[in-house]
Amino acid sequence: MQEKRNDTFRRLKVKEESETIDQKSEEVKEIDKRILMHIVEMTYMLSQNKFANGRIGYAIAHCQVVEHTPLKFFVMQRNIAEQYELPAVIYNAKITDQNEPYEVLELCLSFPYHNRAKITRYRKIEVEYQIEEKGKLSAPIKKWFGDFIAQLFQHEIQHFEGDNIYNQFLREKDDNNKTAKPKTAKKTKLIAKKGDAKND
Repeated sequence: MQEKRNDTFRRLKVKEESETIDQKSEEVKEIDKRILMHIVEMTYMLSQNKFANGRIGYAIAHCQVVEHTPLKFFVMQRNIAEQYELPAVIYNAKITDQNEPYEVLELCLSFPYHNRAKITRYRKIEVEYQIEEKGKLSAPIKKWFGDFIAQLFQHEIQHFEGDNIYNQFLREKDDNNKTAKPKTAKKTKLIAKKGDAKND
């Protein structure tokens, strides 16, 4: 079992396809020193936007940058947060309702050399989440989001569950194959001739 090193003061980086990304994140109970230090690092990474393969980051989930004990919070670009009148850090977000499914192509910072994944998102979602108020977690807030910011929330919350867009793509592809109507095979009379046999 890998020893859990104290990562409070360690420089962070985006983990690429590591097992950490597949871990489910734990609920944030309080905003402690570890979280505050990691927010500073994550905010800096987003401000620099120098990610592998030239990817642009709109937000980062905590599980994408730590080796152990990922927590349920993500940091988004400040200009995006301001545009939607939100704080840049969102805690313990979960989707409570959703409607208007549609297909979209997405990328992920944790998979910098993968192509876009075609997956299902919802155009409108209701989210319950918390923010920081005077150094403490606020009471849960419920709010509806749409379009781009709804897509961003869905992507980051998916990370909380230890899931990612490429796993979702494979699941949906498999589901589509199972529900596809099987083609009716035409009846063909086969006549074997001498010397026709082939090694497959």
